[in-house]
Amino acid sequence: MRGEDCFKVLSVCLDWSRMSQTVSAADVCSELAPSDPSAPCISLNPFLTPSEEGYTEAITKPCLPDPCSPSELCTVARNCAPSDVHCRPYRCLPGCKLGDLSPLTVPAGSYARIPTSVGQKGCHKICECTLQGTMSRCQSLSCVPQDYCQIGKDRIEHGSTFFMECNACSCYAGEIICSKRQCPKSSLSITDITETTFPCNCPPHYIPVCGWNGVTYPSSCFAKCVGMADGDYMPGTCSSINPCYENPCSENEICVIKRRVCLPSLERICPQFVCGMYDLIFLFVYIFLSIQEAS
Repeated sequence: MRGEDCFKVLSVCLDWSRMSQTVSAADVCSELAPSDPSAPCISLNPFLTPSEEGYTEAITKPCLPDPCSPSELCTVARNCAPSDVHCRPYRCLPGCKLGDLSPLTVPAGSYARIPTSVGQKGCHKICECTLQGTMSRCQSLSCVPQDYCQIGKDRIEHGSTFFMECNACSCYAGEIICSKRQCPKSSLSITDITETTFPCNCPPHYIPVCGWNGVTYPSSCFAKCVGMADGDYMPGTCSSINPCYENPCSENEICVIKRRVCLPSLERICPQFVCGMYDLIFLFVYIFLSIQEAS
């Protein structure tokens, strides 16, 4: 903020009767000044002075109304120097319109999901916007049934978001997906505020556990937050636990460590090892995997 602008704002907006007598306007402006003295400052005069030509609106919202052509995307340019009166506060980039009835425009080189014209709702395709302003290289996606969600007597439309207590939820194809967070207490006492920013309000400490699916979680609280029971994990990281320690294979077989991450299943069988007969080929595999595990 420029010095003269700072003093002008302080003279209008600051209640000096509530300020300490040892604090001056220069002290406040010094705190508000940019740390880099060479950084350019923008004067507040164009924003404080009404203009019949809409100059203030052109600076704060240069893309309204859209000054670019229908095949271009307007973006705000904030690198104009205050003394450069010929610098435009916006840039027009090549883009693609997402249909005649859509007000959205995507920049060239990006991908967009657009509805298909098969007559069925929930069917989309992914297309790339080219420099010529056309959508090409389209790939069809699987149609998603736009079924609504039911919560008691309330009907939640597909694609809408809502809150259940303090958890953000969304309805997608008839299924409700919510965040897992412990809602704060109703008490306003500071001593009762123990919430964290982690899922399920897990405490901010690192005591890793290894889940049955081969995933290491920061603590048992995080493991339970994803739906694991007490017997579904063990202390320590998965890389520090030797699955062949108790020799789970038969007497004529050798156990070789084989790390993997498994998807959830009803049986919850996700071995981190393989068993094989004692032969030269399997011995070579054992040595190779042991070297990889050590590295």
